Amino acid sequence: MPFDTLWMPAGPAIPGNRLEMVIAVDFGTTFTAVAYAKSFAPNQHTVLRYRGPMSPNPNHDKVPSILRYDNGGTTGRFTWGFEARRSLHPGERVHECFKLGLYTKYEEQRYTKSNLSGKYPITTALRLVKGEEAEKLVVDYLSGLKWIIDEHFEEIGPPYNGLPRRYIFTVPATWNYKGEEKIRKCALVAGMGNGNGLQVISEPEAAAIHTLKRKFQIGLAVGNTFIICDAGERTVDIASYTIRSLEPIRLDGAAQGSSVVCGSIFLNRIFADYLQRKLKGYYGDLDPRLLDCAVGEFENRFKAEFTGDDDDTYDIPLVELSDNPRHGMEENTLTLSGKELRENVFDKVIGNIQELVRNQIFTTTGHVKAIFLAGGFGQSAYLKQKLELMHCVKRKDILIAAENR
Repeated sequence: MPFDTLWMPAGPAIPGNRLEMVIAVDFGTTFTAVAYAKSFAPNQHTVLRYRGPMSPNPNHDKVPSILRYDNGGTTGRFTWGFEARRSLHPGERVHECFKLGLYTKYEEQRYTKSNLSGKYPITTALRLVKGEEAEKLVVDYLSGLKWIIDEHFEEIGPPYNGLPRRYIFTVPATWNYKGEEKIRKCALVAGMGNGNGLQVISEPEAAAIHTLKRKFQIGLAVGNTFIICDAGERTVDIASYTIRSLEPIRLDGAAQGSSVVCGSIFLNRIFADYLQRKLKGYYGDLDPRLLDCAVGEFENRFKAEFTGDDDDTYDIPLVELSDNPRHGMEENTLTLSGKELRENVFDKVIGNIQELVRNQIFTTTGHVKAIFLAGGFGQSAYLKQKLELMHCVKRKDILIAAENR
């Protein structure tokens, strides 16, 4: 085969049948999540809930991948995750997307493929550091994360807090061995596992394994070819596989994977830009705090549930603005139509994903039976709908499957 073969046993490998906790770390560019399972019950996993005092939700299942150092640099006292976000001063910049400093060649390649990165750049981040500085940031962040993991198992108590722990890290689809080894090195320095207790796997491969564990729900069988579209906050990774075996899981790569910077975070940035342009002629530049609140409403109430229906309406509180019915502003609330959001926000991002999927279908060896949507953005009903309406998807009778929220 011209592409890699992926092999994964039916359950996590247990050296010498040893009982252990298997901890999966999805160290994302924008957010990070952790889940774990006991080696003797691999299909019964638990998602770690972050219960820090700065979390907007006492049971949040992901933590922002950001770092803030008191001196504004890369040394000394720091906070991470929600604590870093909540301790920001107005206009202050912090370290975001710092994982990408481990493998800048890969990052530059993805930026050249994205028409969104330059037009809607991140405005809250310090410059991306590289080399040893980037490694230090990753180690600091993972050290904070490990502290939360250790605290969680101490709360659980015996016997599970005393079991050995094996860590599994995911990396972007297009990272090569060099990038994987840098993540491995940082995780080991942060105290996560040892040489034999640390595994690195690509994000689409992890999603593919999860997909096959749900095979009876989406009808995949040996010999079938499918595509994983892992749509996250910042990036969308895509890969194709053909099933060689289900017990144990063995997959052949069916096309070269790809990754583009066109994730759901750009919906927020485009929405903010659209509000500024829509209202500037009547209210001037919006106060940054007011704009942040509006984007928060969009993120938490509307983005995931958006359907693209023209007749739907979405109310955004803007308490400091006077009425302007002509532009949908009444009683301190801006009302936007589904058509307005679809044309001016959502389609600007989803069009990039459609192109990515279209190219993957045509470069995949064999007939594509299904496209499985993974990641937070992959749960978008509107994204699923737009992919189902693509001509090549309908003509080839490809199933679009997404995990229920």
